[in-house]
Amino acid sequence: VHAANQDYEAFYGEEIIYRDLMQYPPVAHMLAVQVFATVQEDGKRLSKYLAVQTIRLADNSHEMSDIQVIGPSPAGIGKIKDIYRFVFYIKNKNYEKLIEVKDRLEHILQMMELKGIHIQFDFDPMNTL
Repeated sequence: VHAANQDYEAFYGEEIIYRDLMQYPPVAHMLAVQVFATVQEDGKRLSKYLAVQTIRLADNSHEMSDIQVIGPSPAGIGKIKDIYRFVFYIKNKNYEKLIEVKDRLEHILQMMELKGIHIQFDFDPMNTL
């Protein structure tokens, strides 16, 4: 309603309350971990594994205990040109914690032999497709 009335201040006031409640940018930060795979099951398995590793990190580290993980699930557009896409999101108010999580996930990925799989990290994504 506020957007239709071009009432930016009212729209912002309402939206920022929602974003604070749900811990979405710009109140908190978000990291999208996107998995692209030529074999659907491989992408599904890897995205779940990485999300579980992130949850374990949060459970086993007092400094990381306030990290939130959403997903994984197929991306909004689940397949493009025979590439399957999966995504999960990590939220936290502290941007540095998200960088540390990304670094740890990259370390895990370096120890794996991934064929036909590509991983992309997107901080504070503009959309969640």
